[in-house]
Amino acid sequence: MSFKYINPGYVKMLQTPSSAQQLKGLEQSISKTGYGISSNGDSSLFCDLLEISDTTINEFWIKFDLYIPSDSVRSTDVMITCPKGTPSIQISVANESNTEYYGSIEIQFGLTDEGTFSSDYVESAELVESLTGLKMGALNTILIHVTQDLSNTYTNGSCDINVNGKTFSLTRNGENYQTWNNSNTVFSLMEQSGSNNVRVFSNIIISDEEININEKIVAVPVSNTQSTMTLTTNGLYVADKVGQKLLQIPDVYDDDAVSIARR
Repeated sequence: MSFKYINPGYVKMLQTPSSAQQLKGLEQSISKTGYGISSNGDSSLFCDLLEISDTTINEFWIKFDLYIPSDSVRSTDVMITCPKGTPSIQISVANESNTEYYGSIEIQFGLTDEGTFSSDYVESAELVESLTGLKMGALNTILIHVTQDLSNTYTNGSCDINVNGKTFSLTRNGENYQTWNNSNTVFSLMEQSGSNNVRVFSNIIISDEEININEKIVAVPVSNTQSTMTLTTNGLYVADKVGQKLLQIPDVYDDDAVSIARR
């Protein structure tokens, strides 16, 4: 199986969008697509991005942009849930009244193994960035690569996370390493509540084929649409039968599209 999930930052493209807030018209410094997914500031964000039923996939890549406010006091989890274990990546950044700053990246496999790469409490956001790669008050580009052993023992696996070019890795060789086994895999995002200055997710790409960290989602005008889906009165196409197709041809001669592509 080969798949590629692409989401510029649309809540409607989430599998479970109920706790997410749609942001649009964002500046390029917050989202390169202009759209973003966030919590509403009063409650935690927990949403499933995509569910995969294929149990033969032994590696995948997840790439996304994450805007972290300069006075952030939240932690953000990127999780791959499964029946027996939860391989997860937790990104934590905190600004304690502009006097102390904290940043860490935690990779956890299965039931027992984890690796934590932490800046501990330091005196500046610049030190957090130098130790973890995480930027406060800026847009962060994050790429995650996970591999796993498909044997019955599920004992071997690895995870690499690239944060703005800074790489952290954890390899598992032993018992109790469990990612998913003969069950669906769910890619999820979770953000703890605690601040009105919400983080913003955008430019999300998930695939079982390698993703370049420089790969970006760019919106271009459509010149022609061909579809067997049902066209509703509000101009949206709805898939209401199995096997329907949607083909959209981009207008590559549009001056605005060319300008965007050159950025």
